[in-house]
Amino acid sequence: ITVDPGTYTEALLIRKDGITLRAAHTGAHDTILVPPATADNLCTQLNGAISGVCVVAKVADQMGNVITPVNDVTVDGLVINDFGAFGVFGFGVDDFTVRRVSANNDGAYGLVAFNSSKVTFTDNRTTRATEAGIYLGDSPHADATIRDNVSWDNQFGIFVRHARSVTVKDNTTTANCVGIMVLDEGQPGGVGNVSIRDN
Repeated sequence: ITVDPGTYTEALLIRKDGITLRAAHTGAHDTILVPPATADNLCTQLNGAISGVCVVAKVADQMGNVITPVNDVTVDGLVINDFGAFGVFGFGVDDFTVRRVSANNDGAYGLVAFNSSKVTFTDNRTTRATEAGIYLGDSPHADATIRDNVSWDNQFGIFVRHARSVTVKDNTTTANCVGIMVLDEGQPGGVGNVSIRDN
């Protein structure tokens, strides 16, 4: 799906495989997503606030265990501003890529993935998130790469929690409370095989 330049008042929910949502002029910062006054979709129901682009597993149980993930989803080149919850939210995604996205002034995290695998966050810009600019959590099989991002003026620039097999490389974090944080909070499996270098 190629999105022409403009400002769109939308909250998007993706639950199908093989979707690429791409700005027509990636890198031009002229395809902008801003929140509607209300959004009655699954993502808003889960988080209690509106997210910009929400990618959610096809089937999960009430405990948050993913039964059927959504596969092969990419978000590319959008500007996502002022959402109360997350700029881009992924839950239960296998092969999830967010690249060349600018997420600004989002209420919780700019870019986030939970319970996901084969995650790539690359060439993004995140700023003024109340919590983390980029967040990866609850993903013991993350197989993730967080590379070439710039994250500034957030509580955390990049936050990795309860995730394994993660590379955090060639990022720039400035003016955050904490630049890069890795947390093992005691859940089974913990954090492991995390490489942080050349940031």
